[in-house]
Amino acid sequence: MVKPPPDIPGRNEQLKGFSAAVGTSVLWSTSGLFIKLIDWHPIAISGSRCLIAAILLIAVNRRFSVPKTPAGWGAAVSYCLAMTTFVIANKLTTSANAIFLQYLAPAFVAILSVFMLKETLRLFDWLILGGILGGMALFFLDRIGPGGTMGNVIAVASGLSLGVFTVCMRLDSLNSGSRPIDNIIFSDLITAVISIPFIITAPAPGARGMLGILFLGLIQKGVTSITYTYAVRRITAFSLSVVTLVEPLMNPVWVYLVIGERPSPLAVSGGLVILALVTFRTVLVLHRARFRR
Repeated sequence: MVKPPPDIPGRNEQLKGFSAAVGTSVLWSTSGLFIKLIDWHPIAISGSRCLIAAILLIAVNRRFSVPKTPAGWGAAVSYCLAMTTFVIANKLTTSANAIFLQYLAPAFVAILSVFMLKETLRLFDWLILGGILGGMALFFLDRIGPGGTMGNVIAVASGLSLGVFTVCMRLDSLNSGSRPIDNIIFSDLITAVISIPFIITAPAPGARGMLGILFLGLIQKGVTSITYTYAVRRITAFSLSVVTLVEPLMNPVWVYLVIGERPSPLAVSGGLVILALVTFRTVLVLHRARFRR
């Protein structure tokens, strides 16, 4: 196992990494809206999206190989599990429960990164994490329900899988000669294979649905895989998991702009708390990097 450096050098590189992570999160956040608009089985949508993304990524990179390191295999399998369990959780519990519990991922990343990546988290980071979790609770307070016990458990498993994926991707990016993008391509292919029975048996969507799936595959999944692997090489796993919390904040924004569904005052308040904490920590990390050398 590669022991990563205690910090990431270069303020400019970190700034690029944070920018790529924000862009990734914004594009990720469009999935909820498009899935609502596409009349097809969720697993069929997920699998076809992943297949399109894999074809795009192989074409762009001009080559592909299966993961060559334990961390690479861990990233590929955990990402497939995160996507699949999230879809299942949405069927067994409320959508709000599934999203809220999956986005406990930064807490899992905080713990795993200490042991697997040897990343040092300051007391400040733990306080920020606590504030973010509080903001998440506020954000979903009026939508969280009891749901199904099994669905809630699976949603937590989805969050754990997402945390493992983030840590394994960061770990693999520190191995010289590794290609973290291959981990995502391999994961996409696994997800596509799993979805074949649902693609075959579920009635095909209409023309609008097909356009939506193309967007999800090419942009929401394909382009973001490139920007995510760019970011994971430049910022810590914990920083990446914190910044990607922009995704659940943007979901209701897209729904409001397109469908007109207004978020509640509590959701707006919680979102502002999270956004403020994420921005504050990002600025502080970049400020420290500026004066470190």
